[in-house]
Amino acid sequence: MRTDAAQTETSSMAGDALFAQARTHVQKGEHEQAFACYVQAADADHPAAMIETARMAMHGVGAPQDIGRALTWLAAAEQRGHPAAAYHLAWLGAGGTALPFDGTLQARLLAAANGGHPSAMLALAVYFGHKAAPEDQQRSIALLDQAAQAGHAVAAALLAERLARG
Repeated sequence: MRTDAAQTETSSMAGDALFAQARTHVQKGEHEQAFACYVQAADADHPAAMIETARMAMHGVGAPQDIGRALTWLAAAEQRGHPAAAYHLAWLGAGGTALPFDGTLQARLLAAANGGHPSAMLALAVYFGHKAAPEDQQRSIALLDQAAQAGHAVAAALLAERLARG
């Protein structure tokens, strides 16, 4: 008889293998096969696969565009603490069409930034950079620095520009 821990480990290994297989399909331009593998990995509770499944569904890559399906996968990944899920849900809410434009949007963007998502850090840096208060300007610079250190090229360029201006 298998234990819950053994089942979880087996599911995790299967999810990792399917995720790797999906990435290989993407590199070869085999988007339909990639989508199918991402869905299987997501079904095996693989949060990164949930994100990729959602991104492909949002943009209609490898399958017909399906915003509702994307929202479902993003919500599942967000529940598992994946910062990219919060970031994508925040952007879907920014338009006020797929999700309501409300306080949840800011909370998701903050959660994504606190989770280390460089694009969320950049978005918040731009937000704080448009405010006049000195503490908001400091927040903006700190967020640009964090995003730049995480490898975000646009944040690095904006940080260099801000520091050069003084």
